[in-house]
Amino acid sequence: MAIIRRTGSQVRHAGLALSVAALSLGSIGTTHADQIGVFAAASTMVVMRDLAADFNRRSGHRLRLTFAASSTLARQIERGAPAQLFLSANRAWMDYLDTRGQIDRASRTILMNNQLALIAPNQTELTVTSAAALDLPTLLAGDRLAIGDPDHVPVGIYAKQALTSLGLWRKVADHTIRLPNARQVVIFVARNETPLGIGYGSDAVSDPSIRTLVLFPADAHEPIAYSMAATAAPLSPAVESLRDYLTGPDAAAIIKAHGFKPVAEP
Repeated sequence: MAIIRRTGSQVRHAGLALSVAALSLGSIGTTHADQIGVFAAASTMVVMRDLAADFNRRSGHRLRLTFAASSTLARQIERGAPAQLFLSANRAWMDYLDTRGQIDRASRTILMNNQLALIAPNQTELTVTSAAALDLPTLLAGDRLAIGDPDHVPVGIYAKQALTSLGLWRKVADHTIRLPNARQVVIFVARNETPLGIGYGSDAVSDPSIRTLVLFPADAHEPIAYSMAATAAPLSPAVESLRDYLTGPDAAAIIKAHGFKPVAEP
């Protein structure tokens, strides 16, 4: 479990770190032989649960969803975790499994895209006019910025890239709380444990307790593309059915409603 540095204003309840860490790796439903195991980036938790319910209604197949940082999931798949489909928040961790022969390369595709956002609690009085005018040290006023761990968590990697591009990384790097996945960034900000965080544009759509202050320029970081691939070939009929559904218009409508940009048009 990641160790989170805390000072008085950052974590108001001693149990918060444990409650947040519990979300690092969670699944819904119980394990049955007829379930399809899907390992998905933590930032897709809300949309994937809706997609799972819709797919179950249409096909009768149930999904066993496991959420964590893409890096955590990739390493677990490498060690033999029972995933039949992997949805990564960046290309690097899909490449990691690809080079190790852990995915079916022919099934690999981009499912959807996202944007990087500066997020704040919904009740914040802070305002930002543009990313170019962003003055994070002043906005933080001595407090900390919640980000994903930039060493391996996609949302943290994108955050470091964007802040470096804007000339802000060195100014705030020592004033960050580095969290194990994108969902935990949202939780910290939503609970007002930090005044600001860097998450995804989709976060404020799925969680009304936060809002987006500004979107970072797309050219300030690598494209935020969610890669999807089966972990074995040939694909079972159930996994092939799921892949067809996720890349089709019915799923695209749900994906779009949650603030992501689907590759397939609804």
